[in-house]
Order: sequence, then structure tokens, then C-alpha cells
Amino acid sequence: MVYLFNAEAGKDSLHVKSEDFKYLIKVRRHKVGDELGFRNKEDIERLHIYRLQKIEPRTAVFERISSEILRVKAEKELHIGWCVIDNRSVEKVLASLNETGVKKITFIYCERSQKNFKPDFKRFERILQASNQQCGRTEFMEFATCKGLETFIKENPDTKVFDFTDKILE
Repeated sequence: MVYLFNAEAGKDSLHVKSEDFKYLIKVRRHKVGDELGFRNKEDIERLHIYRLQKIEPRTAVFERISSEILRVKAEKELHIGWCVIDNRSVEKVLASLNETGVKKITFIYCERSQKNFKPDFKRFERILQASNQQCGRTEFMEFATCKGLETFIKENPDTKVFDFTDKILE
């Protein structure tokens, strides 16, 4: 874990409770004196370093040591057009795509795509949040939908297509 999201990150004192407390103290086994990074989703580029001051039964108290702007993002932008498939298949590779720096994924309703599935963007965002905390990335991947492949190519004229069928697109 590079950092942890917390809505209170940026304040001089930080009280961590519930799931974050369990994760940091019970799972990661942090002790008094350990230094950890926190970010606020509203100001994601600013990394706040806190020192663990005390551990109470259900709360960990941190004091801010420093704050700095630290951006972690890919040097080049990659936008993927992906025909709609089962959400579970997308979820399996989403964290890896996030860690490699994919900026945007547009889900396309293609002729052979699984049109009965609708992308679950809320779930994808939760997966990306955990992935960002693990890899340190400071921007969230964007999601969009498109009605067809032709529309996607018109909107993105520099598109490169990987088609694993015998039919050639014209």
C-alpha cells in the first residue's frame, strides 16, 4: 500500500476508524511511530505523511508530519475501446490496466458483444480506488459507453483496432 484514501486527510490530526482501522492495525500491523501516506479524494495530488501516535481499541490517531504535491501518472495516455462483456471479466483485469496507466475505457455495444450486460461503473470505481492505493496512481481512470464501433472510430479517428476474427472491418 502506497497510501490510503481518507476524507480527513490534510488535517493536522487524523482519527482512523472502522474498516481502515482494521486494515492498518489488524491486517498491516502498524505500530506507534510508523509513518503512513494518506490522500484526500478532493485533493488527490497532495500526499500527506502521518505518524501513528496512539492506538485505542477502535481508533488510531495520526499526526501530520508533512504534505507535498506528488503526482503519479502515465507519461502517455491510452484510451481503450472495449466491446461490452460480463462485468466479472472486466473486473479481473481492471486493476492491471489501472496500474499500467490506462486513462479511459469506453465500453462499446458491438454486433457480437454481450448486450444484456451493463457496465457497473460504481463497482469499477471501488476496484480502481483500491488499485490506486496499491500502485500509488494519483488520477482515476475514466469510463464511457458508445453505441457502436463505427461511432467510436468516428469519435476517435486515431483508433487502432485489434480484431481477432476473420471478418475485416471496412
